[in-house]
Amino acid sequence: MAEITDFYFVTPLRQDGSCLLCAKSRIRGAFIREQQKAYPVTVICCAMRVSTRAYDAWTNNSDRQNKTKEEAELKEKVEQIFYENKQVYGSRRMADALSKIGVKAGRYQVTRLMAELGIK
Repeated sequence: MAEITDFYFVTPLRQDGSCLLCAKSRIRGAFIREQQKAYPVTVICCAMRVSTRAYDAWTNNSDRQNKTKEEAELKEKVEQIFYENKQVYGSRRMADALSKIGVKAGRYQVTRLMAELGIK
């Protein structure tokens, strides 16, 4: 337990010498993510004066941002395949074509993306 109590009394500093407690949530979240290998999240959140709910919301939000980036790339591929194949591919053929090039996408996901793109 000496390890954890030591953590409470050490003020985390950034490389420029400023206090990490005053940093933006993105930097705090990244620090907590790094330290969670060594300490429990609840302890780190308490030391950083961040609620565990706020940290959970931050991690879920960053996951959502990654998904939107992946979805945008998937939309580009769907559109590219659709126009390369004379605009006749439906969702089933499109899902098969995506799986052949190594992209994981289900038929219903492809259907939704095609509807968002306005292609049938």
